[in-house]
Amino acid sequence: MKVGKAGESITWIYYSNSTLHLYGNGAISFGQTANDQPWKEFRNDIMNIFIQEGITGIQKEAFSGSVTVKTIQLPNGLKNIGEKSFEGLLSLKEVTIPMTVNSIGNGPFSDCVSLETIIVEDGNTNYQSVENVLFTNSMNELIQYPGNKEGKEY
Repeated sequence: MKVGKAGESITWIYYSNSTLHLYGNGAISFGQTANDQPWKEFRNDIMNIFIQEGITGIQKEAFSGSVTVKTIQLPNGLKNIGEKSFEGLLSLKEVTIPMTVNSIGNGPFSDCVSLETIIVEDGNTNYQSVENVLFTNSMNELIQYPGNKEGKEY
């Protein structure tokens, strides 16, 4: 087990079962890029990411390059998902965006080549999922097309 901080009031714990658990209040933050991730030494071993309620934001590239991640649990109360936050999670197949998310940066799941399903919880007034593709609620902007969704056009 390894413990550290990712912002003023966010604690992370990496367990030997390949799980990264984050808890606290406020936004996950550190440095500027994926190279500054406090859990960088475990990046190629993380299989599960659990983010607890109380965390309201995920900075850009927060989990980028964690190639073995299979599951992500995003909390109710999450408001912001930064640019390329989950880029390159090669084993991720499905993700659910909480109803409280009101801001998503560019390419949040880019290069997630196994991603088939993006679900947006009912009640989200800013985003929606149509046929597992992430759009703004107005349908004016396609935010993310899953990397392993059949067909390459929408």
